[in-house]
Amino acid sequence: MASMEMFFSDFRAYAKASAAEAENLLKRVEKVKKSVEDRRTALYNRLVASYHKAKVECTDMACELEATNGQLRRLEANHIIELDSVKWVEQDKVDNLSKLLDEVDEQLRKLREEVTSKSEEEHRQAAGGDQRA
Repeated sequence: MASMEMFFSDFRAYAKASAAEAENLLKRVEKVKKSVEDRRTALYNRLVASYHKAKVECTDMACELEATNGQLRRLEANHIIELDSVKWVEQDKVDNLSKLLDEVDEQLRKLREEVTSKSEEEHRQAAGGDQRA
């Protein structure tokens, strides 16, 4: 019987030691599990924060882009207006120069006619003077 008691006593001690070891392992596993869950939660929160930050930045950039496009459209419209204005001013200058050129051409034509007329008259007078002599 003593041997049986000793066997059970050893078995109890072994079982108790195994239970203590299992309990220590379980506590370590629970600590690791808690650590992993805490890290996962922290990473998830960072991810969500990064997502929301990126979403806000994207929205801000879209607004800035739209504002910039609006400014570009206004600048383009202003430049077109300025170019049209310059075009009209320069067209007026060209028209004025064309009129002036037409007037000068008319004066030149009249002068040529006058010179031709005087030249013909002088030739006639010279021819008439030669016939008298």
